Amino acid sequence: MRTIFTELEAAARANPQKPALIEGEAALSFGEFLGRVRGVAGAFHGLPPGPIALSIASPSNALVAFFAAAAVGRPAFVLDPHAPPERIAQALAQAEPAAHLTALPPPGELAELPEVSSEAEFYWGLTSGTTAAPKIFARTHRSWLATFETAESLFDFAPEDRVALPGSLSHSLFLFGAVHALCRGMPAILCAPFRPARVARELAAHRANVLYVVPAMLDSLMKSRETAWRKSLPLIFSSGAKLSDEMRAGVETALPGVDLVEGYGSSETSYVSYVSTRAPAPQGSVGRLFPGVEVDIRDAEGQRCAPGESGTVWVRSEMIFARYVGGPEAVATGGWVTAGDAGVLADGFLYLKGRANRIINIKGLKVHPEVIEHALLAHPDVAGAAVVGLDDEKRGQRLAAVVIPCGGKAARASLSAHCRTALGPRLTPQDFFAAEALPQTRSGKVAVDALRQALMRGDPAYEALE
Repeated sequence: MRTIFTELEAAARANPQKPALIEGEAALSFGEFLGRVRGVAGAFHGLPPGPIALSIASPSNALVAFFAAAAVGRPAFVLDPHAPPERIAQALAQAEPAAHLTALPPPGELAELPEVSSEAEFYWGLTSGTTAAPKIFARTHRSWLATFETAESLFDFAPEDRVALPGSLSHSLFLFGAVHALCRGMPAILCAPFRPARVARELAAHRANVLYVVPAMLDSLMKSRETAWRKSLPLIFSSGAKLSDEMRAGVETALPGVDLVEGYGSSETSYVSYVSTRAPAPQGSVGRLFPGVEVDIRDAEGQRCAPGESGTVWVRSEMIFARYVGGPEAVATGGWVTAGDAGVLADGFLYLKGRANRIINIKGLKVHPEVIEHALLAHPDVAGAAVVGLDDEKRGQRLAAVVIPCGGKAARASLSAHCRTALGPRLTPQDFFAAEALPQTRSGKVAVDALRQALMRGDPAYEALE
């Protein structure tokens, strides 16, 4: 049976002296890494049934424990070691792990590793919790191996590549990048926590030629005074949010020959669609579907929408997740799953309209707040924006916008006029607030429910603009 661990084992046996992990000035060869994984796998022998929860601050040690859990057929429940203690406690109560590691245990002895099915769950993570409480999702070995192969069918990976991961391994983008690299015999450069100048220097020093980022990281790197990293970076993967047209153009101009890949997907669906320098897409689209991915656009009753009509995006592929742990059934009959995004599929390209569960209903008009947020971000005095629906006796809901002003200035009249011009009166918020920051989930997205609740209780952090 092929598993994540057997893929690592094959890579390590092929090149035991090759660097596997690079973290600052320290490096660990594939042979050394595999030895540590086997030792920790031995330490897991005899534990009661259940997942192994990991909140290990050292990325290198976290990866050792992650692969050790995979080796003995247990899911690794990957947590953010820097999350508030109460959040970690809530996650542990939900998962009921056999053990919770904040550091590596002493190595143990295990004469023979168990045979593990490719259908076994090996990774548990938390959804971002943008519009609801985070849920635990489960992935199987087979689903990630299928995702590896899909990526490799489109993008130019090579054994000599060096893959840079500047984010926390509790974010599945960076964990995926690290695990894929190690399973394919490519060194993983671990450079979290993200500090632009330091990461830029490490990219150059270690000659990274594959980089995983979220858009905010890429923006900060492009603004850094350190530029040597740009010389040998032919492949960049961005995910987590859509790149602006301006950022894409800026990166492609500054890094001639780069293939800037923007992937759309989720914890539940895995890869769905992509845009890249080599495979561009129409403006506003999140690109063409990955090979082997099927998409169905459905209405609220679960019926297929007419061509060109917006609805909930349902996905089917070999890459989707297995289930929510202790949660609702998520994989529908026929193997279809949704992350709750609304969109349109036209001429082979997918266009997202927003989150289906973020739709705001104003006297029967269904509004995607992301459209208004996008318009507000085009205002010269706005550095950040979020739009929510507040209860209203007459309308059912009313639109409320929270902006982070540039330079501390923002005028209600200017913002309202801007929205009326760009969107018309029906999509112009009735309320405007200013704030220094927006509440965020652990993955850096706006915590919409927390923001709505703060506005409803009159939190003084949000100043009403008159």
